[in-house]
Amino acid sequence: MDETQGLTPSDSHGLIERDYRKQPVGSVFEDRPGWTLPGEPIPRQQWPELISKHKIRRTSPYEHHRYHKIPVLDQGTLKYCWAYSVVAGVMNRLAFQGIDPVPHLSATAVAAVGMNFQNRGGHCSQAVAMIQEQGGIPTINAWPNRSMDRTLENDESVAKERDLNQLCTFTDCGNDLDMAISLMLCDEPAPVTFSVPWWRHAILGLEVVDRGNAPADSLDRYGITFVNSYGPSWKKTGFGCFYGQKLQAWEYVAVHAAGARKE
Repeated sequence: MDETQGLTPSDSHGLIERDYRKQPVGSVFEDRPGWTLPGEPIPRQQWPELISKHKIRRTSPYEHHRYHKIPVLDQGTLKYCWAYSVVAGVMNRLAFQGIDPVPHLSATAVAAVGMNFQNRGGHCSQAVAMIQEQGGIPTINAWPNRSMDRTLENDESVAKERDLNQLCTFTDCGNDLDMAISLMLCDEPAPVTFSVPWWRHAILGLEVVDRGNAPADSLDRYGITFVNSYGPSWKKTGFGCFYGQKLQAWEYVAVHAAGARKE
């Protein structure tokens, strides 16, 4: 079921389209050593088999999100969806690395500092650059969710917690949908942010869905299960699904566990 029926751009919380002329793929943040895109995406004809494999093995990021009870983030009235989706991906990969309980990270800290404490829109690759520039992400214990308190930027406890949360790397997929899906279906599937223009909102894709209702090379056959950043009461669980052409996004950013490989 498409959990986004009826949503319109008026429900937007701050996503801005990335200008690839000024910010081409690979230019916004640092892809760590060893993180280069594969030469070609996985052919769509192979997607159904890989989706089935991950479903049987329960290896998708969605399984980690639910099993580890990772908190569903809540941006409230802040225009920081582009940061919240990336930070949710980082929390997912911390769970994948066996960190239990998963620290509840402060996406507000990332965006507030990066935007000089202005409630402004942005895009996901900006959030990654901010995380790298700031040296990590504090928890909500050090920087409460949705707090715009400027004094926190130089707080000692915030600085200490940033140092503890540097266990992820990122891949800039640009607007290449097939590459984004490929990274969600590879041997170590990655959560991927989807910056969707029809909603003007960024969410974190966790699992690829196969409806089996069209040929394997048709986009209409596929969807994603995602976690939103409107809190756990959104759509009763905080999670949703959308399909087909709605998968086309302005930008995709994959989040990986540090030291992982996309073989």
